[in-house]
Amino acid sequence: MNNLFHEARLKIERAKEHINHLNLIARDFAETKSHEAFIEHDPEGGNDLLKVRAGLLPTDFALVLGDAAHNLIAALDYTINEIEFRMRGFRSKYTKFPMYDTRDALIGAVSGGFK
Repeated sequence: MNNLFHEARLKIERAKEHINHLNLIARDFAETKSHEAFIEHDPEGGNDLLKVRAGLLPTDFALVLGDAAHNLIAALDYTINEIEFRMRGFRSKYTKFPMYDTRDALIGAVSGGFK
């Protein structure tokens, strides 16, 4: 068995389980037919927009979505930590995958840090 990025792979597998659960929640919600999809023309941009008007999503939808996202972000952190360990021979408790709101913020943060 390949142990390269083992922890990251486990997090991705767990995220897949959450995504499968999310698909079931979405399917069940779609079957309630408590929503409508329609196309609306945007006169300012000239594009057609697909819009959905729906009732409230089930409360666990956001929770499961958050769990999937958290596992995928953790997989990135595990990956960067393993790269650091293989390159430097140790792990820093401060190393994490860089995530920023803008490209410029990411470039600024990465420019002075671990590469």
